[in-house]
Amino acid sequence: IWNRVRNYSNFIIDGEVFVSGNDPWYHVRSTEYVVQNYPETMPFEPFTNFPQGTFVSQFGTLYDQIVATIALVVGLGAPDIYTTRLVLLLSPALFGALVCVPLFYMGRRVGGKFGGITAVAFVALAPDRFLQVSLAGSVEHNPIEVVLMSLTILGMMVALTAAEREKPVVELLEDREFKAVRGTF
Repeated sequence: IWNRVRNYSNFIIDGEVFVSGNDPWYHVRSTEYVVQNYPETMPFEPFTNFPQGTFVSQFGTLYDQIVATIALVVGLGAPDIYTTRLVLLLSPALFGALVCVPLFYMGRRVGGKFGGITAVAFVALAPDRFLQVSLAGSVEHNPIEVVLMSLTILGMMVALTAAEREKPVVELLEDREFKAVRGTF
């Protein structure tokens, strides 16, 4: 987390929170809308495809809802603009650090405890694109995509291990003999 948040003070000027780039401002507007109208997402964004605007159901609404939920928890149900934007500012770093949890377990499954620690150290310290998009201020949905993808891959690793160990038979599911495949699930 330290490697990703050490620049956060660059984005707080005269008590106001700013973000870097153009796309992060979309997430600021969308998240502030969700906070004010929870759990509804912003139906129309006038600045996207300016001057016509766009219906925003295709953009990162899940990300904005997750960050808005965190802001509501941090703000005890009624966060002000500063609290919401501060949560937004720090959310990429939080998700960038959170990816280390499934990566540790994936690395441990492949290379033991040393493999897990190596995977975490690489993600935590490597000066790569993932570090750039998970720095404080880079308010984008990319870090949470990596978290969700890592959880999916870890789930597949666990499922394949269980299937190899249990060797489930599809016909048991078709015959609704769930007790026979309980270990697999």
